[in-house]
Amino acid sequence: MRDPYDVLGVKRDATADDIKKALTAYREAREQARKDLAKGDARAPGAIRPEHVFDMSVMGLFLGIVGARALYVLLNLREFLRQPLEAFKVWTGGVSIHGAIIAAILWLAFYSRRQRIAFFRFADLCAPAFALGYAVGRIGCFLNGCCYGHACDLPWAVRFYREALGIDPNNREAIAAQGEAYLKRGARGRAEANLARLKTLCGGPCPEAQKLQAALAAPPAAALAAASPPPPKP
Repeated sequence: MRDPYDVLGVKRDATADDIKKALTAYREAREQARKDLAKGDARAPGAIRPEHVFDMSVMGLFLGIVGARALYVLLNLREFLRQPLEAFKVWTGGVSIHGAIIAAILWLAFYSRRQRIAFFRFADLCAPAFALGYAVGRIGCFLNGCCYGHACDLPWAVRFYREALGIDPNNREAIAAQGEAYLKRGARGRAEANLARLKTLCGGPCPEAQKLQAALAAPPAAALAAASPPPPKP
């Protein structure tokens, strides 16, 4: 059975020479496909044609988004069972790249079988595009202010300024308040990003993170009440 981490013939513990050999094999396969097209052999059974790549990619893009959202919903099923319609609000945030990869692989396997194309040959052709899409997605997460590492003061460190976040990035109370405001508007994904930022700043349990986490775990009505300011005293 082929190792699921075996992409382009590269194992998870591959060396630089292994990666170089795999890229060389990919270039050779690509050149052979171009030669087949030039010779008119692209119509042969099992040949990968440009329309195959286009059709698979268009549908794969849509299914990747669906899979990414579906896995996120499954991982947070308890919250979404209280408010099922929130599962369709992708614009509020909350996707999982692992779901997109799973959906893309399943779609590629189905499409390859339907078109009578060798699955692993087609997968080798698509692997660089998947890797590039994942890299761009991670950059997008970072620019959105989430999925960052530990704080550091190295020359190449990135600083999130108050003007960019709208709050002081080191003020735990402000981050918690912003998270509760996101939750009040129904943007659970952004509220969870603020919770992750709080946990990173605290380095462990802290009152601000616990309060925001409790608001996220509460039912919708209770969450709105927790995120709302108390009424003014008469």
